[in-house]
Amino acid sequence: MDKLNSTEVMLAELIEQNNKQQKDVASMKTSLDTLSGELTKLNNILSPTLKPVKFEEVIPRKDADERAKYLVRMYGDMQAKYANLKAEFGELQAKTRYWASNQWAKHLFRWLFVKRHVWFFFVFLIYGAMMAMLIYVDMRKKDEINRLQEADLKYRYIRAANVAPLTMNWVDSLFETKVPSDMEYIHTTINEYESVIKHKCDSVVKAENQKRARYK
Repeated sequence: MDKLNSTEVMLAELIEQNNKQQKDVASMKTSLDTLSGELTKLNNILSPTLKPVKFEEVIPRKDADERAKYLVRMYGDMQAKYANLKAEFGELQAKTRYWASNQWAKHLFRWLFVKRHVWFFFVFLIYGAMMAMLIYVDMRKKDEINRLQEADLKYRYIRAANVAPLTMNWVDSLFETKVPSDMEYIHTTINEYESVIKHKCDSVVKAENQKRARYK
């Protein structure tokens, strides 16, 4: 009986150990599956050109550690390569001329955004200056049109009053033919006449000023 009882106890202990080992194996398998998935993701992110690593259901811990170290080493190498490429890019940017790069455009748009109230003011100022210039030009054109209308009215009145008809007919014929020598003669005559009139007006004004100065 004692031998039978001891045998049953040993069998019970073996069964418990077996169950415990099965639980440990299942837990290890879950952990290895999780590690396999994470390492596969890391491998795909770091190097898409690498051959995919196939994990079996149960991977020895030594192999898993070696693969993890390999991936970490590759990740470090890629980081080093990225740092070198970034440094080379910075050197190329430093060697590139300012106006030959797109830095000036970035700086300009950044300045326009930061100083938007300033260039809004400048745009408004330029718009106001343009409007003032257009108004001034329009006023000058209106004055010129009024002067030409008055001259046309005077000429039409002279024709209507039949003053010096031979001279009027001769002037009309000159403007119909528009011979350069005749047109130059007309311009010269007008300029001389206006200069004489201006000189007389200046003389009159000067004489009036002298009279005022005497009475003072």
